[in-house]
Amino acid sequence: MAGTIVFTAANSSLAIPAVEHLLKNYPNYTAVLTVRNAADTDVNTQRLRATIAKYPGANTFIHELDLADLSAVHAFADRIADQILQGSLPPLTSLICNAYHWNLSSALETTGDGYEKSFQVIHVAHAALVLRLLGNFGPGGGRVVLFSSDAHWPGKNGLEKYPPVIPNDLELLVKPHADAPPPDNFGRGFQRYASSKLAVVMWMYALNRYLENDPRLSNITAVAINPGNLSDSRALRTNTPTMLVFMSRFVIQPLRPLLRLLMDPTMRTSAEAGADVVDLATGAAHPNERGYFTLLERDSSAPDSMNEGMQRRLWTETLRWARITKENTAMAGAFALQLTGDYHDLKITCQGSEWKVHRAVLCARSKVFKKACQPGFKEADLSNPIKLDDLHPIMVEKLIHYLYNSDYDDTVFPQENEGEDNDDLALKATQEGEEGKETTEGMNEETGQDGKVNEEEESGWRIDEEDLNEGAKEEPDWQKSQLLALNVGMYVIGDRFDLSQLRDLAKEKFSAALIERWNQEDLAEVIRTIYDNTMPSDRPLRDCLVPTLQQNRKALRENEDFMNLVKTHGDFAVDLVDAWGNPGDLEKIQLSCRKRHNGRPYASQFFATYGHDGVVACPSCDVGLSYTHM
Repeated sequence: MAGTIVFTAANSSLAIPAVEHLLKNYPNYTAVLTVRNAADTDVNTQRLRATIAKYPGANTFIHELDLADLSAVHAFADRIADQILQGSLPPLTSLICNAYHWNLSSALETTGDGYEKSFQVIHVAHAALVLRLLGNFGPGGGRVVLFSSDAHWPGKNGLEKYPPVIPNDLELLVKPHADAPPPDNFGRGFQRYASSKLAVVMWMYALNRYLENDPRLSNITAVAINPGNLSDSRALRTNTPTMLVFMSRFVIQPLRPLLRLLMDPTMRTSAEAGADVVDLATGAAHPNERGYFTLLERDSSAPDSMNEGMQRRLWTETLRWARITKENTAMAGAFALQLTGDYHDLKITCQGSEWKVHRAVLCARSKVFKKACQPGFKEADLSNPIKLDDLHPIMVEKLIHYLYNSDYDDTVFPQENEGEDNDDLALKATQEGEEGKETTEGMNEETGQDGKVNEEEESGWRIDEEDLNEGAKEEPDWQKSQLLALNVGMYVIGDRFDLSQLRDLAKEKFSAALIERWNQEDLAEVIRTIYDNTMPSDRPLRDCLVPTLQQNRKALRENEDFMNLVKTHGDFAVDLVDAWGNPGDLEKIQLSCRKRHNGRPYASQFFATYGHDGVVACPSCDVGLSYTHM
């Protein structure tokens, strides 16, 4: 499959041999090569032109592009998209996001866009380029190649002084505070570079989720590659201290084979890395695969990069930083169509509320919806909506938002937005058994199945309560639970509609909220909801609940509702016993009397009832020694 490959920083140490590998081994591809300075006076661009000249029949185009200027990135994307539309360029096959920036020898740098320069060049600008050009891939799809480094994994790179970090305040990535004096340009500069590489890996995982869930883009794959530590890279001699320049020329390059054997198996030449990158980009290596690679091998990325909650937050902020809107990316179909209702072919209704949705989006996300729309479903018959009247409209709203955006807002409640009481914000969803997720019969009169048809619902069809609502119970009042219980509800909805990632997200949001809200008055109601609506084998919510309660057990013993719940809910009591220890157990405690006996303190060991405070007398002098169980 030939097409156009866009390669940023095409005159870099890795890119020049990569371009030669491309032109020599894959001559049918068209190469669009970007450089920061396209003038013939630039020595690296001269080397690139000389490499291209070896292959006079090659289809190559050199474009000037400064990734430190987002306006230039968007203008370049417009130009490439127009050329593909007009037929002067073949559709895209790959985007190779190779450009980087670091500065290890001077103070923090910002771009004209006001962003920290390393982060903009390495992550934000490439994200903008990718999202702008996704719609210009050919019908066969293709691949996005992002560049990482072992530096994204704390402790793995020898140049690291401070570990890479994605701060809770993500704005600090693009607008960090000035370095505290005395300045450590090398240490902080490398940390900014490493944090940018960590962001690239996290964003790659989020990008793949969105690509997989968009029927039009699902045949585009994204990979992040650690190309290795390149002994001959100019990076070691650019914006680096004199000592690193010396080490590069007189130690690292001449001793590369020995260093690779004894210290770093990823140390290699730029030409070796460039060949691997091109093989990934063309699909010659690991076709249709996604994820993280070290050299040309599938690998695990740093544990910090796997935080899906932070991936989602980084994704959202990157859209803003990169100036991506629903109008300028093909992925707007996953973000904006649900908001506008354009081209919808399905409706969902709930207690008088209505949402215009897209069957392709729902079916791609949920096997339950996919089965519901097969077979015999009347395409675009908007008079036959899916009815979810057993849920509260706000829960349906959040479910639909998740289906389109892989996230939902757990801080917005009906009373704040609709002026209504929260008293009926009740979720009737449960998981009494796995059967509720597997059957979808009785959907429509024209299904041709043996399922039941609800004769009373002549104006539409719905997911049969015998199927998805099997075993549904009356749930507690969600107004009492608010944020905590809303996330519990989304977890149960995730199970009901076979959305495992929604379950994971809801569990994560619940766990984060619980840390601050464990002492709210209606905690017992939240716990009761969890244990009434999850099977004993369904552990995620239960397992994140009990440790937090354990940390605050002393205060919770004073909560009458909580203690009553312990008495009435056996499963919950068992979990507490497992985590806290049997209340009847004895615990050995050692105390020392402050009085001195024969010139030294008297130490006494005794047994106390687990979980109880008290006083014990010193065996030598009867002084009362108090103790507190922690």
